[in-house]
Parts: sequence; C-alpha cells; structure tokens
Amino acid sequence: MFSVCFLLSVSFSLAQQKKQNVYFLKNDNRQVAHRDDADFIRVIQEPDSGETNFVVHEYHKNGEKKTIGKVSAFEPFLVFEGAVITYFDNGSREGIVNYENGKPSGSAYFYFRNGKMEKQFDYLLTDKADKKPSGLKTMQALNEPKGKLIFFADSLGKVLVKDGNGRAIEISGKADDELVEEGDYLNGLKNGTWFGSYRSGKSSYEESYDAGKFLSGKSVKDSVSYPYTTLSTPPKYKTDVNEFYKYVGKSIRYPKDAIANRISGSVALSFVIDKDGKLTDILILSPLFPSLDDMARRVLNDSPKWQPGIQRGLPVRVKYNFPIKFSLGR
Repeated sequence: MFSVCFLLSVSFSLAQQKKQNVYFLKNDNRQVAHRDDADFIRVIQEPDSGETNFVVHEYHKNGEKKTIGKVSAFEPFLVFEGAVITYFDNGSREGIVNYENGKPSGSAYFYFRNGKMEKQFDYLLTDKADKKPSGLKTMQALNEPKGKLIFFADSLGKVLVKDGNGRAIEISGKADDELVEEGDYLNGLKNGTWFGSYRSGKSSYEESYDAGKFLSGKSVKDSVSYPYTTLSTPPKYKTDVNEFYKYVGKSIRYPKDAIANRISGSVALSFVIDKDGKLTDILILSPLFPSLDDMARRVLNDSPKWQPGIQRGLPVRVKYNFPIKFSLGR
C-alpha cells in the first residue's frame, strides 16, 4: 500500500563539525548536482545548543555571502524566522527583514548596491485567515505587501519620502521590462492618483487611493482600456485549491521500480499558471527518483486549465512552488 500527500535534500556530516545540508541551486531554486553549475550555494546548519531554528548561509557564485538567517523548516521550502540579512554579489548589504513563520513582520530596510539606503517599510503581519494552504506556495505576489512606507530615497541619496510623507518614483520588475510607478504617500500609505507604466510599452495604468485604500483603476494595453475595482485575483482551480489536491491525488500512480526499491520522499516542483490558465514552465526543484520525478511532472503537465490570475484588469502569469510527498505504507 502507498499514500500520496502534499507537503529533498542531501545531508552529510563534516568531521568534528555541525551537521549540514549543502545545496547547489540555480536562481529559479532548482537543485543541481555540481557546484560549477550553480548560481548560488545554500548551507543549512543544525540548530545551536538550546535553539530550535536552523541556521542558513547562502553564497553567491563568486563566494560573496548572499543570505544569513534562521529557518524553522527548510524542506521542502524555507520558512524564515527572525532577522534575515541579504547581500548583493559585490558584498554590500541588500536588505534586513524580520520574519514570523515565514512572513515579513515589523520594520524592514533595503539598500542600493552603492550602499545607500533605499527604503524602510514597516510590514503588518497578515491574518491567519489569509494564510495560503500548506503545500501550494505563491512565488509571485499579486497583492502589494501590507504595511507602511516610512522612508524612500533614490540611489543618489535624495530623500523622496520621509516619515511616511512625500512623492515616490518606484522601479520594479525585470531589467528588460521594468515597471515605473509614481504617486504620493500620506502617513506611509498610498494616496491620491498613482500612475504606472512598463518601459517596454506593453501597458500602463492609473489608480486612485484614499489613505491606502484602493478605490479604482484603469489599465491601457494596445490602446484598449481595462477598468478594474479589485487590484488582483489569484488563479483558481475549479471551485477551490482543494479540488486541485484531489486531482493530483487521483492521478498519481506509484511507479513499480520505486516500490521495488522502497523509495519514499518529496519531489519539490515549481510551475507557472499562464495567462490562458494552462500550467507551464514545470520544473523539478529537488529530484527524488527518476520515475517519481517523471510522475510528478506528468501529473502537473496534464492538469486541466485553471482560471488565470488577474492583476490590474489583465491576466498575468503566476508562479507556484508545489511539493508532492510519496510515502510507502507498511
């Protein structure tokens, strides 16, 4: 008998040192076998005496530190706890963020590569009711983080927002398709009319806020207007995500060679729900056993379409992490 539930690592012990798990990873979090193929290295170290959280050290390919922090869990994905410090590959500090159960909390500080401070953002912990179901983790946040912007400056040190008040020009997204947004902050919250546009010219938008409360917006793409009253809607599988779990559970078949070799464990994957609702860009992040990896990939590839995610009135691609645990019964 066997069961499948939804929840890999290679572990070894260095002589006279604390036990560690070492991962060679690509920037999309895929695990690779060799250091030379990795974009960065992650080391998970057993807790210090009297501690329950594991210590995380990550290193850029050039050897510079990338991340220092602690996690309460690291398989199949990291759950950060406490202060986490990140660094650019030139050694300068990138950010300091505090976490509770994997979610940002309290004051966070972000910096430019030249060392100048970019912003301070005070996060508000999301309600437990807002917590995503375990097993399916959104990697592309559709909603803006909850909290207040306290300080914001440009890379030359010019202060644009101080004590939560001012006008900001914010740049985000990929280098080849940056999103430029501009608007006012009042007491740390968006206020009045905000404008945004992609440098590629693919779309633009205009939105209205009242002390942080979103009122309405309008996107323009290919000269067509798309009004909206909700900033974003996440992808949806049939009635709810539990239906997707049922689909996966019914579709999995434990391969005979995995049964014969008594192979159990988790296959960690990522996938993208495309603008048409189809699952695409399916990646094995942490392989377990060839036939189990293939089975997990095949089930996701054959999934019926979802309702796509909507952001600012337009369909968007949304990336998820999704682990599948294979367990052989007694």
